[in-house]
Amino acid sequence: MDRMTKDVRALELYELAQSVLDAKGRFVGVGVLAYKEYRQEHLSIRYWPSTGHIEVWHKRKVLAVNREHGQLKVRHYAPGQWELVLEDEAERPSAKAVNAP
Repeated sequence: MDRMTKDVRALELYELAQSVLDAKGRFVGVGVLAYKEYRQEHLSIRYWPSTGHIEVWHKRKVLAVNREHGQLKVRHYAPGQWELVLEDEAERPSAKAVNAP
């Protein structure tokens, strides 16, 4: 897989991670900083709104994307089984949606 194809796939996964955070994430405060986080078994997603940085972990860091000068820049992408886990999590409704009247 060439670099351009990897970056396109990584950005697709970034969008999926963002959708999971939007639906199921929670804000966490650490001192004066706050980030949004989602955890489920081995999958962990963290997003820092102030910098636009997102990290996806699945036992280890598998994706890191930064926002630089208004554009997304892939910093780390390790293809693997975690992609299916993220896709499944993005399709699974949140507990809020399931319990809504």
